[in-house]
Amino acid sequence: MPTPRSAPDRAPPTRSVPLVLLLALAATLTACGAPDGNVDLTVDDEIDMVDGLPVEVDGVPAGESVTVWARLVDAQNRPWTAWGAFEADGQGRVDTAAQVPLAGTWETVDPHGLLWSMRLPDGHHPDPPFALLTEPSHTIEVGADIGGRTATRTTVARQQYDPGVDESDVRDDELVGTLYRPPGDDPAPGVVLFGGSEGGLPAPGLPRALASEGYAVLALAYFGVEHLPAGLEEIPVEYGVDGVEWLATHDAVADAPIAVVGASKGSEYALLVGAASDLVGGVAAALPSGYAWSGLPAFEEQANAEVRSSWTRGGEPVDHLEIGGDARALGAIVDGLRGHPVALDVTYDAGIAAADEDERRAAELPVEEVEGPVLALAAGDDALWPARLADVIEVRAEREGVAERVTRSTAEDAGHLMFDQPGLPTTHMTGMPYVAGIWIDAGGEPSATAAGAREGWAHLTDLLADATSDRSEP
Repeated sequence: MPTPRSAPDRAPPTRSVPLVLLLALAATLTACGAPDGNVDLTVDDEIDMVDGLPVEVDGVPAGESVTVWARLVDAQNRPWTAWGAFEADGQGRVDTAAQVPLAGTWETVDPHGLLWSMRLPDGHHPDPPFALLTEPSHTIEVGADIGGRTATRTTVARQQYDPGVDESDVRDDELVGTLYRPPGDDPAPGVVLFGGSEGGLPAPGLPRALASEGYAVLALAYFGVEHLPAGLEEIPVEYGVDGVEWLATHDAVADAPIAVVGASKGSEYALLVGAASDLVGGVAAALPSGYAWSGLPAFEEQANAEVRSSWTRGGEPVDHLEIGGDARALGAIVDGLRGHPVALDVTYDAGIAAADEDERRAAELPVEEVEGPVLALAAGDDALWPARLADVIEVRAEREGVAERVTRSTAEDAGHLMFDQPGLPTTHMTGMPYVAGIWIDAGGEPSATAAGAREGWAHLTDLLADATSDRSEP
């Protein structure tokens, strides 16, 4: 299943700002005339990806209506805008981090509201459904409008990643990946990162952010590019183990255990690779499944493809459950042809229901064989596959006597696209384009998905610090 490369609504591709509101906002952003010198705007000049964007406005008549707005333009020249209307208090002050907006793109007290609630105007299709930001930092313009004109404005620099991060292609021993090295020459703890069923090289946003935190990250493709298999079928676990070994012996990497991170479908692979390599010190499984599932053939082969496991180990297919219905042949997305986003979680529910207890037990991933901590990071409103698939990891760990090594975190009401850099607009991240105008339902309420991204980042960095610690020291 597709996973967050960085990050439409359940009805694609709407939930954009009504045109009349955008025209009014545009008018205020370009209003002529000298700003009121008594109005003061307070905002940080620079923020990083875990910071909110609280704004204070002072010098306004008590009770006056003030519209605070923020906007950025992404690498595709698409304008993203958020705004909130507030009433100045008795001291003539507005504080977006302490007041409930009277109207706007978010509805509660939220210092992050001006960031996650940014959205595209009518006429800008949210494909991709995330702001495409490719530079180490980008500029956010922030302003306050009073009486129909912009009284004050400024700019904020938001850092995506450290500009000193080094990126290099990896084409060695049949591996296909990208190595992201942190600034400086000192050896760094190592991380192997697997993406999901979108295939190809993992998107650069997350590995750049992790490299900025001091990790050497091998973002490893395992199908869908160059000489690798075209479809996600019978991918050898040994290929991932080779990636771990390659990174562990690289001169950029410290002599310590390697952490493995996998998102969505890549969570299955991460747990299998982590269980198979004694160089792995821990695994982060994001949007995870505790079962191995049947494979996903290349699109052009799906109609008549034989059901196979996604993975092999020692040359033999890994025991797996079969996705219910005819999802492989797109039979489960008939609604998509009618313009509705398609929720695939029911096909996984059907696969679980169709298997007997022995088959389910055989398809469980061997979490107990991972040396070190395991993080199972789930989204509570995941519409792509059920959040309860993370339960399987917990139940198996308890049964095998390793429950103390497993941390389960569920971001309630968050969707499948929450596992990415925090601080990005999530308004359109309730779905993702698939093919020929069909959208896959990712689930989630945008504010919850944004909160889940922040919580997930904190859990991930904690796991990586633990998993890559040198356990040879007393």
